[in-house]
Amino acid sequence: MIEGLDQLLDGCGQPGVPELRGLVQALLGAASAKGRFLGHTELKPETRRVFRLRFAVDGQPVTLIAKRLSPATAGRIEQTVKRWLPAVGLSDLGPPLAGSVADPNGACVWHVYHDLGPHELDPRHASAEAIQASVEQIARLHTRFASHALLGEVRLHGGDLGMHFFESNVRDAIYALEAWPAGPSHEPLRQRLLRRLDALRRELPDRRRLVEDWGGPETLLHGDLWAENVF
Repeated sequence: MIEGLDQLLDGCGQPGVPELRGLVQALLGAASAKGRFLGHTELKPETRRVFRLRFAVDGQPVTLIAKRLSPATAGRIEQTVKRWLPAVGLSDLGPPLAGSVADPNGACVWHVYHDLGPHELDPRHASAEAIQASVEQIARLHTRFASHALLGEVRLHGGDLGMHFFESNVRDAIYALEAWPAGPSHEPLRQRLLRRLDALRRELPDRRRLVEDWGGPETLLHGDLWAENVF
């Protein structure tokens, strides 16, 4: 039993906390483990959705990372970890997801990860070896998924940021500006934006041809590839 588990995120106003506590209890060994909850730290205070949870279990320190996600985002991550990456032999490349649990009202899904510690890639002080290893792993992801049969499924559940995405956004922005009753004070701004977007629309055939000729095969891309997400 984990003492003090009922204090985990107590008073934080987060949805799904009872379910999160149950998941953490199970991950730490359910009734057979002896330990106590030591506290939590917010890793991204501005979002209030990522926490490092600290425990002492059977005399050893244990830390877990709890992340509150929208159901859609949680679903994409779970597809990536459980289906897409294993399909190309890259199970080791995904986040170390230990378990997940949903808020019963559908407000969120909690993911719990094994804590990798403070080993994010530091772009200011990273060694050449660390940078090379990071680039090689990214290259593995891109090459393994190039023209892969699962890309249709990835596009359906994960989104498409290719040429169709660009074309659709240019056209949607034009539609919105054309429908905007800007009024005298904002009409010059509306016209400037429309001219810029119209130029992009006229460039679409050339851009499409350049992507087809030089863009290489379609593949799976990391959606948030900042240094803090590289370990």
